[in-house]
Amino acid sequence: MVVQHSISAVLLSLRARRVTLAFLTLLGPVAGCDGRPLAPTAVPATIYGHVYQQPTAEFGEPLLSDVLITIEGADGSHRTTRTDAAGFYTLSVTRGIISISAAKGGYETNRWQFELTCDTVLNFSLVRRVS
Repeated sequence: MVVQHSISAVLLSLRARRVTLAFLTLLGPVAGCDGRPLAPTAVPATIYGHVYQQPTAEFGEPLLSDVLITIEGADGSHRTTRTDAAGFYTLSVTRGIISISAAKGGYETNRWQFELTCDTVLNFSLVRRVS
């Protein structure tokens, strides 16, 4: 009787392992579990922050609304958004080398280029154009 229970337990354990292995075999290529690391550009990252006006004696350092934020990826992708009334922006983009700019009429455009590897806070300071 003890032998029969032990054999049943072993068979159940083997079935569970087979089901788990079959599941992982099917899921592996989708989740990047096939032994190869995921490409860095395959995983999105979020960039967010505020856009400020360069401080002056007259205005201090106010936040700027309606600033156009543009991100260009090395793969040719292109994403844009605008800052909200509080000067805040957020964009989700693929990881890798990116070029990001903040532009608003009457201000000099501010640009950065770097390798995006994780969620990043990037604040901009824009300078008024001198006429």
